[in-house]
Amino acid sequence: SSSSSSSSSSSSSSSSFQNDVIPIPEPHPRDAYSRTGVGRLARELLVHTDATRTLYLDQMAGWFDPKTGTELVGIRTFTTLLDAVDVSGVVGVDRYYCFLIVKSLRRFINRLRGTFGAPEPPATRAPPLRAVVQQLHTELQPVAALPRNSAKVYAAALKKCQKSMDELRADLSVIGQMQLLRRRIAALLTYHCKLDAKNLYYALDATNKGVLLSVADHYRRPDEVPYPSGAAAAAALQGDDGGGGSGGGGGDGG
Repeated sequence: SSSSSSSSSSSSSSSSFQNDVIPIPEPHPRDAYSRTGVGRLARELLVHTDATRTLYLDQMAGWFDPKTGTELVGIRTFTTLLDAVDVSGVVGVDRYYCFLIVKSLRRFINRLRGTFGAPEPPATRAPPLRAVVQQLHTELQPVAALPRNSAKVYAAALKKCQKSMDELRADLSVIGQMQLLRRRIAALLTYHCKLDAKNLYYALDATNKGVLLSVADHYRRPDEVPYPSGAAAAAALQGDDGGGGSGGGGGDGG
């Protein structure tokens, strides 16, 4: 009982949805990274679509083995995923990737600043490769003409930056991989929404386009058109058909 009470207290402190009277049970983790089934499912997808071992073909909407050409993850995989965990589970995987992308972008920006950026107080030493980039910028002047000994200049700079560039490339590769998975999930949900709830889909699509047109109009005329709120967007959609039709045509044309 003491262990259960301590676990519930720790859970309540880590989640606002926990309740001491009726605690939400936490499943036993199957690996060192994932505490829930959605997290483990998302990480398994990342393992099977690893950019270092697979090849993504946009025309085929899937990941393939570059040596054998065998499809590893494709449309059938995401259809099976939807059948297994339903819409709520697939949306949970998508939201999980959203948080991972934000975390990876922050790590990438911090690494980029620590490698090439300007020193920030109280730091007194410049990042290790900032001098290399500044020297490369000086040697490539003037930019309007071909530099002398350009092959040697680029080779020396690449040799010094190779380790850091490999780390940055790995960070960007993971971000792109998760974004590709989110695109496939969005395509899957859009397709099934058109089939199962056609009227709701087109209503939401019209609302989304109306809000985007209002946002674009705000940035074109920020002094005259306020940024649309939820009530303003709903009011704009309930306007006359002539204005809405001309706005939609303008958006499609742009």
